[in-house]
Amino acid sequence: MSPKFFPLKLRSRSLILVIALGLVVTVAKPVTGQAKTPQLTQQSAELQEAERLNQKGYQLYKQGKYSEAIPLLEKALIIREKILGREHPDVAASVNNLAAIYHALGKYEKAEPLLVRAIATYEKLIGREHQDVATILNNLAELYAEQGNYSKAEPIYLRSLAIYEKVLGREHPSVAMSLSNLGKLYLWQGNYAKSEAMYARSLLINEKAFGREHAQVANSLHGLAALYEKQGNFSKAEQFLLRVLAIREKTIGKEHPQLADSLNSLAGIYEKHGKYSQAETLLLQALAIREKVFGREHSQVAKTFNSLAGVYQSQGNYTKAETFYQQGLSIYEKVIGTEHPWVAITLSNLAELYRIQGNYPKSESLHLRALAISEKSLGNEHPTVATNLNNLAALYQTKGAYQKAESLYVRVLAISEKTLGKEHPDLGTSLNNLAVIYQLQGKYSQSEPLSLRALAIVEKTFGREHINTVTSLSNLALLSQTQGLYDNAETLLLRSLTIREKALGKEHPEVGISLNNLAGLYQHKGNYDKSEAFYLRALGLREKTLGKEHPDVGLTLNDLAVLYRIQGSYALSESLQLRSLKILEKALGKEHSNTATSLDNLAVLYYLQGNYAKAEPFFLGTLAILEKIFSREHPKVASSLNNLALLYRIQGNFSASESSFLRAIAIDEKAFGRKHPKIATSLSNLAILYESQGNYRKAESLLLEALNITEKLQGREHSSVGITLNNLAGVYKSMGNDEKAQSSYLRSLAIFEKTLGHKHPEVANSLSNLSSLYWSKGDIPSTTNFLSRGLAVEEENLQLIYTISEQRKQDYLQTFTGRTHAVVSLALQQANQNPTVNKLAATTVLRRKGRVMDAMTDMVQTLQSQSANNPETKKLFDEWLGVQQQLANLVYQGAGEQKFEVYQQQIKELETKKEQLEDKISSKSAEFRQEIKPVELTDIQAQIPSDAAMVEIVQYSPFNPKPKKNSEKLSQPRYAAVVLRRTGEPKW
Repeated sequence: MSPKFFPLKLRSRSLILVIALGLVVTVAKPVTGQAKTPQLTQQSAELQEAERLNQKGYQLYKQGKYSEAIPLLEKALIIREKILGREHPDVAASVNNLAAIYHALGKYEKAEPLLVRAIATYEKLIGREHQDVATILNNLAELYAEQGNYSKAEPIYLRSLAIYEKVLGREHPSVAMSLSNLGKLYLWQGNYAKSEAMYARSLLINEKAFGREHAQVANSLHGLAALYEKQGNFSKAEQFLLRVLAIREKTIGKEHPQLADSLNSLAGIYEKHGKYSQAETLLLQALAIREKVFGREHSQVAKTFNSLAGVYQSQGNYTKAETFYQQGLSIYEKVIGTEHPWVAITLSNLAELYRIQGNYPKSESLHLRALAISEKSLGNEHPTVATNLNNLAALYQTKGAYQKAESLYVRVLAISEKTLGKEHPDLGTSLNNLAVIYQLQGKYSQSEPLSLRALAIVEKTFGREHINTVTSLSNLALLSQTQGLYDNAETLLLRSLTIREKALGKEHPEVGISLNNLAGLYQHKGNYDKSEAFYLRALGLREKTLGKEHPDVGLTLNDLAVLYRIQGSYALSESLQLRSLKILEKALGKEHSNTATSLDNLAVLYYLQGNYAKAEPFFLGTLAILEKIFSREHPKVASSLNNLALLYRIQGNFSASESSFLRAIAIDEKAFGRKHPKIATSLSNLAILYESQGNYRKAESLLLEALNITEKLQGREHSSVGITLNNLAGVYKSMGNDEKAQSSYLRSLAIFEKTLGHKHPEVANSLSNLSSLYWSKGDIPSTTNFLSRGLAVEEENLQLIYTISEQRKQDYLQTFTGRTHAVVSLALQQANQNPTVNKLAATTVLRRKGRVMDAMTDMVQTLQSQSANNPETKKLFDEWLGVQQQLANLVYQGAGEQKFEVYQQQIKELETKKEQLEDKISSKSAEFRQEIKPVELTDIQAQIPSDAAMVEIVQYSPFNPKPKKNSEKLSQPRYAAVVLRRTGEPKW
């Protein structure tokens, strides 16, 4: 509620003049029929001038021309003080009016002493329980409420109410007004039950006094609508606002400023519902009214510009949003000055727009200016100051300056707890934001309690199914996902989705956020079919509600493209990534962080396809954008440099690779310190580069440092430690230090088996490396043992490739060719002296030939078509494919951050389900039964006639277990043959 002029709000001009002249006459009462003295005539004229100035000031106040009103009201006050003295009711009225202007200008420090003086004067002259005292008390309480000093405002509001009730009766309209003011105070305090009670009583009084269709009734309804909106009951708020609108149109006309207020509020409801076009229409109507009534340069017009800008920002129309924010800011600065709290709010809104657009320097400058204004005008501990700090922290969070953001979020929480109390519903925002920043820094134990506390506060205030619970639920879900507690994360995200759909409708843009989050979770779980379905649903929803060129559509396309890339659907991934890039470049510009992300993903796609020439310009483009928007020493720049260095390494451009790795390390070291996981990764990558150049001492030194960092930060049994040990073992082997190599390989294997599971590809790789080491030492039994174990793991993994794309099947099979070359080479080297090796080599060759044929002919499609005529079998087969996919992805991803026992249980449950389905399908389909049965030599031999032999020709590259450098491990391809008879061992 805006500050009130007094007594103008309650009296007509004539009544004020009567009071003024009457008081003058009382002071110097003339004799009837006697001529007035010149002095009295002069005083009367001056008092009339004071009243004229007062009225003119009031008109300027109504027009929003506050600066022009001040000198008029000051002059009126001087006149009245001169003639009437400092302790006169009319002087008190002038003091109150001047205070109202300062209040409107946000100069609370000037307004407060004036109001205190006006109250003291009235109390002395007309008593403490006069209705005029109640009115000024109301103004003072309003001042304290806007300053966030709720504890000071409440008793003054209550005293004002008590006076009105005693003097005017409990059902007087002034009592209703006082009740509405209390309702608003309790709303700000988060005491919604008390707020509703005040507004409801105010409504009853006004309806009884004026009938159901009076302007005062509309005011009470408007307050209730604001309450219901705050509670998230948008449908009820909309219902009340529509009634307000109808009453005001009927009682005050379609061009009244209060009607514009109703249109503005209703537009806010529609914006929250994602009905942006409806919101825009109402706001344009409100703008037209306000411009006509007040002129273009009025604070109410600026307010409408701000609201319109917010709608355009939500629609992704950033150019239009910026224009309207700038126009609103220009008006505010001209009308109420450059240091008013409303100016700070507009600056903060504009700064947020620039943050979204990626213009971080401009955003930071405006946020800091907004903060300075708010602190100066409201004090360091006002809720608006907390909001400014929160927005600035969000900017630092976006920039990756987590420590800076954390310190601000901590301050925000302290202010909020002090001003709002520890159980205010708005406190949830502060708690959630601080929880997120802790989560981003890996401080999970500090993050979780804050999100749980935020959730408890919101549930206590609103209930378990309120829209305000969604933020806490989503944060807790992300925390669970990060820790590998996928089932818990899924439960929380599904609950969030249900709440959003119920509260906002199934086609609200915010529902798209929940869908996208679930899609990401299912991607992490390895359930790609479900992930795709949710991404597609999110995409469809966002295209429908936001338009096909909205940046959120671009982000969903990016996520979907990454999913297809992981699945090996490179062509589909590329088309979506290019579309994403086009949308983001158009909506956000070519120099935005989200644009850089899309470019980087394209580069990674081309890198994986082996199209290094095409990948390089995209990697370079990403780097250039990140350097420009974040600076050359930002951690995101380091990540980009690391990717570029990997590309140069594989291209053989070792000097460019080395310089990129070194620069990335220097940046991350400056940002995080030397002992950080990113440093360890970069050191390992650089070490591999030095190893490929034969610089083993340098490689060893870097890997030992990386190992030390990783062990210290993540523990001695983390999978990252296993990877570093594996790389270190390779360097020791190249240096000829077999003892150290063996020790490192064995420890690496033990870590992988414990953290990733016995069937993970990294386990197969470790077993293969150990077999190669023992072979180079001439220990053939150990070689055979480890090689056999590694091939067994690979075979189990190969049985899971039915569900992946054909391209990915081919790529996956290609990764195993090295072990196939090794086992054939070993068999030929042993010259048929080792039956175990001969059998292992023959089994491996025949099994992998079958896998390649399956991949070439798309065995899944064949089996699906064969089961098409039997719905029951098809349903079982589709379910089996889903389980296969989840199992394959879980095995490949490893335990990650989740507890190994949980991971193992998931694997076990999926394997059991897989076996049960295989039994059911096998009983119905001979083709399926044949397909899933592993190739065994005995089965093949049983089909060979006793007087015949089967000869399998194999192309292989001879494997050298002790090369001088890695490029010499495999020689030029040759051909070999394995002969298999009905009985006896295979012969090479």
